[in-house]
Formats: sequence, C-alpha cells, structure tokens
Amino acid sequence: MQTTMLRLDAFLRRHRRAVLAAWAVTLLAAVPFAARQSEHLSSGGFGVPGSQSAAVDDALDRFPGVQRAQLAAVLVPQAEATQPQLRAAVARIAAAAEPVDGVSLAPRARDRAVTAAGGQAGRRAPRRPGAPASRPSRRRRPRCRC
Repeated sequence: MQTTMLRLDAFLRRHRRAVLAAWAVTLLAAVPFAARQSEHLSSGGFGVPGSQSAAVDDALDRFPGVQRAQLAAVLVPQAEATQPQLRAAVARIAAAAEPVDGVSLAPRARDRAVTAAGGQAGRRAPRRPGAPASRPSRRRRPRCRC
C-alpha cells in the first residue's frame, strides 16, 4: 500500500498541471447539474403522489389566504410549572419572534397555548399512600462492549 501511495505521489508531482486541469474540467462539467438540483430537491417530499405531505399540501390549497407555517415552537410544561410561568414562557417566545420579519405569534395561538398548557399546570402524578415523595433514578448505565 505504501508503494502505491508513493507512486501516486510521484505521478501527481510530475503531472501537477494536468491533474489540476482535469479537476477544473470535472468541476465545470458538474456546475450545470448542481445548479438544477434545487428543482428536484426543493419540494421536500410534497411532490410524491399519494404521500401524506402531498395530501396536506393539497388540503391547504383549498383554503384561501391560509399561511403555511415554516417555524414552530413547542413548550412542554414541567409538572411543577405554574400558570404565571407558562404565560411567561409564551411571552418569551412572542418577544423572540417579534423582531423577526414575517414571524409572529398569532393572538389566537397564544391564547390556545396558555389555555392548553394551563390544564397541565400544577398537575402532579397521583401517589400511592405511603409511597416516598420521590424515587431515585434506577436507570442502568450502558455497558461497554469494548
């Protein structure tokens, strides 16, 4: 293997300009193909007939004036989260979206987020009588298969 690499090195040193010219020709030949790839890749799967993405895309076309969401924020409330903490989290997302052009948190979405998360706020998992308040984690560590 070493002798093969040494021979390749010697060939590349002797024919440096020819190798660079071959690379340049190859890259120039690839440019038209690379420029057209966005036509094949930009649909993100919507162009596949019968796919779920195509069905959603077709369904959205039936509603005039509907905007297609490109950005989403997901809030997962912790069990001990209070209603003011949830409202503050939604307000932080709205404040972060405000300075960005074309990005906003719709008032109805804000209300729904607070209402939906409000049902989760303060809920704790039911505890058996006499059970300890918290259990230590019993997660196993992965074994090394070295």
